[in-house]
Amino acid sequence: MKRLAPLVLPALPDVVEPRGRRPWLAMAVGLGMEALFTLIRVRFPGSLGAADRPYLLYVSAVLAAAWLGGQLPALAVTLTSAAVATYFFVAPGALAAASGTELTRLLIFLVAGLFLSLVCEALHRARERMEERTHELQHEMRERRIIEVELRTVNERKDQFLAILAHELRNPLTPIVSAASLLHARNLDDPVVRRATTLIDRHATHMVHLIDDLLDVARIERGTFELRKGPVVVHEVVECAIEHCRTAMMDRRHRLELCVPDTRVVIEADHVRLVQLISNLLSNAITYTPPGGEIRLQAALVGTHLRLVVRDSGVGIAPDVISRIFGLFERGAAVPSGATGLGIGLALVHQIARLHGGRVSARSDGLGHGSEFTAVIPAVPVCAPASVPLSVPLSVPLSTPLSTPLSMPLSVPVPASVAALERPNAPALHPRHIRAVTA
Repeated sequence: MKRLAPLVLPALPDVVEPRGRRPWLAMAVGLGMEALFTLIRVRFPGSLGAADRPYLLYVSAVLAAAWLGGQLPALAVTLTSAAVATYFFVAPGALAAASGTELTRLLIFLVAGLFLSLVCEALHRARERMEERTHELQHEMRERRIIEVELRTVNERKDQFLAILAHELRNPLTPIVSAASLLHARNLDDPVVRRATTLIDRHATHMVHLIDDLLDVARIERGTFELRKGPVVVHEVVECAIEHCRTAMMDRRHRLELCVPDTRVVIEADHVRLVQLISNLLSNAITYTPPGGEIRLQAALVGTHLRLVVRDSGVGIAPDVISRIFGLFERGAAVPSGATGLGIGLALVHQIARLHGGRVSARSDGLGHGSEFTAVIPAVPVCAPASVPLSVPLSVPLSTPLSTPLSMPLSVPVPASVAALERPNAPALHPRHIRAVTA
């Protein structure tokens, strides 16, 4: 991977700008101030302090030396200042007097100089440690910015690769799916050929779904995943989604319990993406529900929101996985053997719900207790429903209009149908939701 040039960071403030120690300059400043004070006091007696305080003025010289150079220059200036002040401003024999006043003053001055030198030395060392840590943080920031740029570049290349790969794979699959659909339309007497045709259609269709999901992921990453809203009939959306998953549910002998409004409800939404949202939730339930299990799909208009709930009796979700279950390429901890998919279906569900201004959530009582996914989408009814119960439970064959209550388990073979396309005023279906299915 090509390394980028290091980024130039702004200079640090003066308070932490590395200055380093200057012991010789500190010594020169301290001794210069000491000489200046001594000269002025000798030439102009009483001008710089009282005569009974010979050492007080030299504290400033010690402080200047300690601030610039640290401990050693401060100690040197302390000793020389004590010697100079004692020589010029302390009477001979005063240090040996019985009272000891001058000796006490000298000792106080020496202790004060030692204290100032130690304090300034500690400040110097703290500053040096801070400067060292600052340089380390600057280096880490540079490395992090370089890595961020590289990761952003790699991510963009990954998105381009996924988009190109999906298009290149979809092109040869299109004639395969078309040929399989034509073979289905013909009367084939040979059962082996008929079964082979069914397998080709099923697996080619599955590949088309995976490729379409990859394309949607690339659109999400590039920010081009958009909605085309229009009048949508809730019953038709649910029926298209069930028809989309019909074969997979019948293969695994799942029983579907359907609960939908028993009146025609029309809302403003993207028909294709809403079908994709429900079918992805159903596909997830099919994948993680053992053969013979139960799946419940509920669609209800509650106030100004469309509430879609898919509940299954499958393997459930571990508590530590629920928080990231809608992440890209996340498949959960308890993946059944033989389960297919890239782990992007629920991520697309989250994105579709978000673009509609809604939200999606997951709930499970733990592994082995099934799971429940709820999508809540703002719905502006184009045609208000009548005052009737919100939903009625149905158990229907997937090719039957949802308004007709029947009592037929999903596992009973029924002929394929495209009844949704034959109803008047039904919206046109996206090609990915039209499937030739055989029981």
